[in-house]
Amino acid sequence: MKGLTILILPLPTFSSSPGQPFDPHHLINNAVSNVICSITFGNRFDYHNSQFQKLLHLLDELGQILAGIWGMVRPVCNTVGSNSQN
Repeated sequence: MKGLTILILPLPTFSSSPGQPFDPHHLINNAVSNVICSITFGNRFDYHNSQFQKLLHLLDELGQILAGIWGMVRPVCNTVGSNSQN
């Protein structure tokens, strides 16, 4: 039960601006990534850890690139290139 207690530490608050709209993307991303790191590495990171935040930022950028036009064009280029060699 101790491991579960560590995973349920309070997140930086959702109620920092009560009644105001906000984007929970980064808070949820932090929490999910911390659970994965805790299970995988047996270690969780502080939400303000600069290396952890940098890693999350880079993973977010990679996701945006792969979901964007380059993620769609690259497989097409590979397919066209492999067909022209036949």
